[in-house]
Amino acid sequence: MIWGNGILVCGFYGYRNLGDEAMLRGLHHWLQRCGCNFPLTVYSKDPDDTRRRHGVKVLDNRYAGGRRTRLQKWLRHRTALATHRFFILGGGDLLRDDPVRDVAGEWLQPLEQAIQAGKRTLVLGISVGKLWRPETQVRIKTTLSQVDLIAVRDRTSRQRLINLGVSQPVYEMSDLALEAVTPKDYGPTSPPNIGISVRPVAGRSGSSDADFYQQLATLADHLIEIHGATIQLLPFQAYDDDFRQRYRPPIDDEVAIAEVVNRSRHPNQLCVVPRIESLDELIQRISQLDVMVGTRLHAVILAAGLGVPVVAIEYAPKVTGFMEAINQKQWSIPLADFTAPQALERINTMLSAAVTVRQQLRQGVDAYRTPMGEVDRLLREVLCGA
Repeated sequence: MIWGNGILVCGFYGYRNLGDEAMLRGLHHWLQRCGCNFPLTVYSKDPDDTRRRHGVKVLDNRYAGGRRTRLQKWLRHRTALATHRFFILGGGDLLRDDPVRDVAGEWLQPLEQAIQAGKRTLVLGISVGKLWRPETQVRIKTTLSQVDLIAVRDRTSRQRLINLGVSQPVYEMSDLALEAVTPKDYGPTSPPNIGISVRPVAGRSGSSDADFYQQLATLADHLIEIHGATIQLLPFQAYDDDFRQRYRPPIDDEVAIAEVVNRSRHPNQLCVVPRIESLDELIQRISQLDVMVGTRLHAVILAAGLGVPVVAIEYAPKVTGFMEAINQKQWSIPLADFTAPQALERINTMLSAAVTVRQQLRQGVDAYRTPMGEVDRLLREVLCGA
């Protein structure tokens, strides 16, 4: 029995990653903008945090250890499927293979359950990463061929699904986080205000954390010495002490930031931003920057959406894909090639031609968002029958 037109939303939510929380807010805004303002219930690894941030109902998606807790979780999830009409797998780098975990399988499972339960299903704003396991490829093809609407956030992801033989049409859309921001009026600051998002990168492109942190510290030092810049070190994924003790997360941006500070010649002049509690605070900070150096995809996306020029450090194909999509590839640096002098050269150019650079960025983002008109229409057809 279905009660109302509720939507179940499954994604990387409740992990204390502000980029993913921006996607969830963007999804909510998008649904409202399209007139599909149905109540949301969100799968979450931290139900209290998700409920507090977004004001939505939550479905506890934490790991259940004991037999009784597993049964209780199963019952909650089956009840949620029975009482909602729609299911969205939305936002993030979800469909990919990993040497250690079955990442794609973990995210496909609830989607498969929704299909089996006869729900209308949508896959929105995701990336499709590298897929080397034949069983993953077959599972993605089989599952997504039964979905009512598929819209991915970059051209490479679309082509990968087409190459797999997914029989449903695959559309391109802009990243969901862009729905959460609008460009701000530009007022240059003097001295310049530079943001750097910092994250661990070990195991990516043969890079080591120590070398990478040293390059970021050197870049910050040069910007201080040459421009007298204010440097803000911004954490996108950070945790309170209780969360750290319970989950011992392997990725912690505050730890990475501390390593950069330790390597700087001017540690007392760096503005170390502590864990950011709200998405509104993050957006406010980014909107006041003259340049963002992004080592997080959503540092890049949110800055671009706000009209702030970005030097993107390409630590994953999804970053490359976004910068290509907004016609800003000239400002990107592959992680394997990243050095402080290369980044400094790009920032110097951005600061000297700020108005032109921002105009070109705005044009690129507007062009990237153009296909959303068609996806808006398709969304309304699936959810609202319009």
